[in-house]
Amino acid sequence: MPLGERSVTRLSRTMTRLCIGILVLCYAASPGVSWSAESEETAFGVCAAGAKHAAVPEIRGLTYDAARKKILAAGWRPRVTRLADGTKRDYEEEFDNAAIFWLRGYKEVDECAPTGSAACSFNFVDKAGNRLTVCTSGEELELPNVHATVDCANLLCRK
Repeated sequence: MPLGERSVTRLSRTMTRLCIGILVLCYAASPGVSWSAESEETAFGVCAAGAKHAAVPEIRGLTYDAARKKILAAGWRPRVTRLADGTKRDYEEEFDNAAIFWLRGYKEVDECAPTGSAACSFNFVDKAGNRLTVCTSGEELELPNVHATVDCANLLCRK
């Protein structure tokens, strides 16, 4: 494909991502829209001293693929996020980081920003029902050395 067509295709993808990002922000700000059930939000909080939960491995700075292996080895299980209406997310029609992770079988992917740092969040649960959310930034492409890396891991325990 000539360079001109490639540039137009890239610009078209960027504009589509920007429009989707704006639509998501507008939808999330709409009255009456809930991304998670109220009872779920209040059922979890900061873990008390001595709370039993699976170990949280040191994963900051790792690629998500490498971090995921450590998380699973520590006893965490992927948690498929559901929308407020109870339906599962399905990213097969998307084209950003979420789609790449989803098609790899990483059904714990929650959200990915289509622009900016391409931030994503991933959800896990342990045997006790505690939750671990992992956040990444950076593009995840099917190219050598182009991978999202872990920025944080947040642990929430059942109250």
